[in-house]
Amino acid sequence: MNKKILVGICVFGLFLRLGYVFFVGADPIFPDEYRFLEEAESILAGKGLQANGRYGHDMPLTALLIAGVLFISGGSALAVKIFFGFLSTITIFLVGRFAFVLSRDNQSAMLAAGICAVYPFFIFYSSLILSETLFLFVFVLFLSLLFDKDSSGVSQGIWAGLMHLTKPIFFYFFPVIWLWQYFFQKMPVRKIFTIALIMSILVSPWAIRNFLIFDELVINTASSGHILWEGNNPWNDTGGVSGTFQNSDAWLNLVPDGLTELDEDQWKKDQAFAFISGNPTVFVENGVRKFVRLWSLWPNSVAHQSWIYKAISLFSFGPILFFSLIGVWVLKENRREIALMVGLVGYITLLHVVTLGSIRYRLPLEPIMIVIASMTLINLYKRYNGKS
Repeated sequence: MNKKILVGICVFGLFLRLGYVFFVGADPIFPDEYRFLEEAESILAGKGLQANGRYGHDMPLTALLIAGVLFISGGSALAVKIFFGFLSTITIFLVGRFAFVLSRDNQSAMLAAGICAVYPFFIFYSSLILSETLFLFVFVLFLSLLFDKDSSGVSQGIWAGLMHLTKPIFFYFFPVIWLWQYFFQKMPVRKIFTIALIMSILVSPWAIRNFLIFDELVINTASSGHILWEGNNPWNDTGGVSGTFQNSDAWLNLVPDGLTELDEDQWKKDQAFAFISGNPTVFVENGVRKFVRLWSLWPNSVAHQSWIYKAISLFSFGPILFFSLIGVWVLKENRREIALMVGLVGYITLLHVVTLGSIRYRLPLEPIMIVIASMTLINLYKRYNGKS
C-alpha cells in the first residue's frame, strides 16, 4: 500500500473538513448535538453521564471523548468539531487500509481513500457533534481487523468493545460475525472466545454503572423502546422521525407520569408492539416508506430539498450504490467477505425498516459500499485493459 499517496489524500481530506467546520461555525444545529454536549458537560460537572434527567439514552464513549476535548479546550464547541474533523481524516486512511486488506490492490485502496476524502456525507457529519464520526472511525478499524487473518483476538475484541460503547447497533450481529469467522476464516474457537471476552471486559464498566443506577442489567441503552415507539405509533405516517409526521408531540403526550427511565422505555416498547400487532397493514406500508427513506438518493429533510443538495447526494451516493451492487457479482474472489458485508447491510436495513428510516442511519454502511465500489471499478478497468 502506497502510504505516501494515502497520507497526501488524508491531508487534502483534512483541508476540506476543517474548511467546512470553520464555514458552518461552532453552533450546534441538531437537537442531538445539544444532548451530547449536555452529557459531556454533566460528566465534567461530576454528575455522571446524563441529559434531561436520563442516564441511559446514549452509549458513553462519544460523550466521554467530547468531555475530554471540552476539558482540554476550556469548553470550546469549535474544538470538538475540529477534533471530529481530524478523526474523520484518520478514517480516510483506515478506509484505504480496509480496501487494501480486502483486495491486496494499491489502486483500489487509493481510490477508496480518495472517495472518502471528498465524500460529502462524511464531510458534513464530521462538522456535527454527534456519534456518527466516531462510530465510522471505530467501525472501519474493526472491519479492517476482522478481515485481516493476522490480526489478534485481543485487538479485535478491543475495537468490537469500543464500537459497542459508541453505538450498540451491531450487538446482535456479533454472533453472526463470529460464526462467519469460525466457518470461513477457520478461526480457532479460543480466538473467538478471546474476542468475546475482551469485548465483554471493555463493556462491563458500562453494565456495572447501569446496574448501580437502574438496579437492572442494561448492556445497551435505555432508549430502544423510545425509538421503536417513535417509528410505530398512530401518528407516524411517514416512517421518519417525529418532526416528519403530523402532531409530532402526541406520541410522547401519552406517556404516563411518574415512570422510571426503564419503566418508561418498556411502556413505549409495549405500546409500539401493540400498535404493530393491531395494525399490520400500516406497519408494512410504513416499513416500505422507511426502506425508501433509508436508501433515498437524496436527503429526506425538508430543509435540504433544494436542487443543489439533491445533485450533490445523487452524484456522490448514486455511483457508490450502483458500483457496490455490481460488485456483489463482479468480485467473485471476495465472495465470502462480501457475503458477510451484505449481511451487515441487510441487518441494518431490517433494523431501520422496523424502527425509523433516514439516510443518516445508513452512514455506517457507506464505507463498506465505497470499498466494494472502488474494488469493482478497478477490477473492471483492469479487465477492459487486459491487465491481470
